[in-house]
Amino acid sequence: MTQNAQHHAYHTVEQAQINLRGRFKEADISTYELDARVLTGFALSLDDIGLIKHASRSVTEQENKILEKVCLARLEGKPVSRIIGVKEFYSLPFHISPATLDPRPDSECLVDSALNAAEKLAKSKSKPLKVLDLGTGSGCLLIAFAHACKQRAIQVKGLGVDISANALRQARINAAINGVSDSVNFRQSDWFENVSSRFDIIISNPPYISSGEIEALAPEVSKYDSKTALDGGTDGLDAYRNIISNIMSFIQPGGCVLFEIGSEQAALVTNLVRQVIVTPPQVTISHVSDLSGLNRVVQVEFDINS
Repeated sequence: MTQNAQHHAYHTVEQAQINLRGRFKEADISTYELDARVLTGFALSLDDIGLIKHASRSVTEQENKILEKVCLARLEGKPVSRIIGVKEFYSLPFHISPATLDPRPDSECLVDSALNAAEKLAKSKSKPLKVLDLGTGSGCLLIAFAHACKQRAIQVKGLGVDISANALRQARINAAINGVSDSVNFRQSDWFENVSSRFDIIISNPPYISSGEIEALAPEVSKYDSKTALDGGTDGLDAYRNIISNIMSFIQPGGCVLFEIGSEQAALVTNLVRQVIVTPPQVTISHVSDLSGLNRVVQVEFDINS
């Protein structure tokens, strides 16, 4: 064992958690208590109850090495979800990889909005609602939505598309883990390229960071999130232009389109929609705020006669 690892030898489970907590606090990690508990549990293969139940059990030399490795990764700025490979979203577990974005709580309001739209549409449609997720990544939006619909007895048939085969592999795993493989499929596609039918609901959290701003983001994002999933071009709006310019060929009459946006992009994305849909069908455009009160979703509802 190295001198550094020897210095941080963790003799018991409880001591390991205390040690990590202290080191994270010293490094000004605001979530030091939670991070210490999650990473200790991960390194020692113990859940929260196990950490309490086995608090006084000895830590092996091999476990010491794992603890030190995960601790140093966190101290270097690696997000906990990237270290353990799992992130909770909409109260469900999602496995993530370098090809996917780390699911964020802000995106949950897009799932809520899609769910509201589905409940409304389900009243007027007897067949399963067809739902498309553009740039699905880990599949978190579509899977959380499909899971919630299942709980509400709303029948949906979902399709998630992404340009990355690795992201799609992760999405399929997540669909299986969360029990919705029967209602969602995944396909490789550059936006609408390999999509051929019309949908009742289209959701998307496309790349919306301006190319020049990526390096200035928090290290947890700039160093560990997929650049492809972040980079929205010079002004951050490239993906929206692509999607919006094709939307009329893929939305059903009376359908609903929901975009996640950057907090300053509501007016810009709304204007893009207005530029494309200049004649009937009529649309109703609204904005939905996230938990911080910032605009996070642009919702476009199409008239049933469209």
